[in-house]
Amino acid sequence: MAIYFGLTITAKLAIADTYYGVNSHIMAHNWADVDEDDQKASLVQAEREVDMYLGISLEDRFDETSFPISGFANFRPDYAIFEHALFILDNTARKAEGTDGEGFIESDLYQEQERNTGVGLSPQATRFLGMNRLQVSRG
Repeated sequence: MAIYFGLTITAKLAIADTYYGVNSHIMAHNWADVDEDDQKASLVQAEREVDMYLGISLEDRFDETSFPISGFANFRPDYAIFEHALFILDNTARKAEGTDGEGFIESDLYQEQERNTGVGLSPQATRFLGMNRLQVSRG
């Protein structure tokens, strides 16, 4: 995987396109069917939501030497962002607004996410952040 953090949105989109390649991901057609502006917007939104969930700015913390992190082989915030971006796209309704055909995204996304995962991220995103494991402590 190429470096993700610290790149322009156009470069990030190219990496996401590779991640969602036809022979790389079962949901490749879902990603490819969305126009580029919506793909970029979903990546920006997903990165913002992953940052909020983790309580850190990933952009400031990771570079090409960051992955994999020792002891955290499943911690892939770049993959989490890609998965969450597709989740955002798949769970939003696009409605036309105005006479020029421009649109906006309207959604009950946050309620749906919390209902499905108990957290504010998609199930796949939480897996790549290593947040899908239950830890039990006995005292």
